[in-house]
Amino acid sequence: MKDEDNENNLYVRWLKNELSKEELEQLQKTGDNKILSKIIESVDAWSLPALSHKHKEEIDKRIAEKKTKKIVPFYRQTWFYAAASVVLLLGLFFIFKNEDKPEVKLAHVECQPGMKKTVTLADNTVIVMDGESFIEYDPVNWKNNRYIKMDGNIYFDVHQKGKFRVSYDGGRVNVLGTQFSVQHKNNFTSVKCYEGKVRVEIGSKNTALTTGQGVRSINGEVKNFDFNASDIDPLSTTTTFEDAPLEEVCNALSIHFGVKFEGNRIDFSRNFTGIYKNTSLDTALRMVFDPMGISYTRKGNTVFLENK
Repeated sequence: MKDEDNENNLYVRWLKNELSKEELEQLQKTGDNKILSKIIESVDAWSLPALSHKHKEEIDKRIAEKKTKKIVPFYRQTWFYAAASVVLLLGLFFIFKNEDKPEVKLAHVECQPGMKKTVTLADNTVIVMDGESFIEYDPVNWKNNRYIKMDGNIYFDVHQKGKFRVSYDGGRVNVLGTQFSVQHKNNFTSVKCYEGKVRVEIGSKNTALTTGQGVRSINGEVKNFDFNASDIDPLSTTTTFEDAPLEEVCNALSIHFGVKFEGNRIDFSRNFTGIYKNTSLDTALRMVFDPMGISYTRKGNTVFLENK
């Protein structure tokens, strides 16, 4: 019985490909290896009557696995395709992410000192620039991104509804209406709403303005004010002020004529009501400072102010 078990165990180890060289030679001498190979090839008709019950069950199990288990190469398995897809997508993501983005070419428009310039955008928005002012915007993507960066003194007449933003150093205007102006230079900002509604962000303060309302920021101090919005003409040869601080008037003169003001003893918080002609600097200086009792002298682009 022991010999039979050893023989059967030899067959099982042959199926497992675990035979030593000497054992394989023994099977080849007896011809049993050819018989077993033929049995495997014609598995549907095989039988091993001489095997013990224990080893026959093990061989049956191996043959059943050979018949039923279908070995699928890893490159044909579902998980492989899923993983490959993820790798491909990640690769494409990093390729396009690292690919040089096309440079956005902004339109840059400037106005010269002492002049006014009118710009009409693709959506029929009209912009009137005063003196040393400039705007920048994306003309190609203007329909989807109506955003303007500016500095100076500029009047806007927005004709189409939708998001329209204007930014300057230290603040932003979100347009909810149609006509407004932004005056910004150095530490001074003034926003006036002539029609409709705008929302002004200056520092941490957020202010909504309607027709005839304005907001000023002088050295970080923000104040609201009212003004007469009925007679607006951005192309007029005169500029009108109503109870405006002298600093706002000087700022407007500085933007339009390209000059700067110095006056250590001048109270720039004094209010000015009146007009000046923006066709001549000397005439404008006389119309502003004579009624206020302030003398002035010009040296190049600097205007020196003194109290009379």
